Amino acid sequence: MLRALVLLAILGLYTNALEESGLTQLGKKFLISGYKTTFLDAFVTCKALGYQLASILNETDEAELNNTVPIGKDYWLGAVYEQTQVFESKWVWIHSLEPAEYANWNSGEPSPGSTAFCVGRVYTGYWVSLPCNAQNLFLCQKIN
Repeated sequence: MLRALVLLAILGLYTNALEESGLTQLGKKFLISGYKTTFLDAFVTCKALGYQLASILNETDEAELNNTVPIGKDYWLGAVYEQTQVFESKWVWIHSLEPAEYANWNSGEPSPGSTAFCVGRVYTGYWVSLPCNAQNLFLCQKIN
């Protein structure tokens, strides 16, 4: 059902698709989901609507997010763990594959040696590494 609504929204045939999809507009730049899903489904949904999973590139972005998106909810961000070589890896923004040079990790994060390859922002505003197949709300960001 959600995929059909997203397709209709893309085609411009269903004006209430945003509300029907369970996403809520926050300010001019963000959509937040009202349901939990995997990282991949969140990525695809944002992309289909002309958005991307939210990226926080610096403290200014973090402050903007804090002023727009209510703290108290956990949701996916658009960062993933990329293994580039045997002993080299990094966190990157999935939309650009640029390194996530700014981070606001929770204490003990990212979890060393785990299989948590996707990033979530928890109710406190800090980031955590999570398994990509975990269920979480998600935050889409308007593509400039």
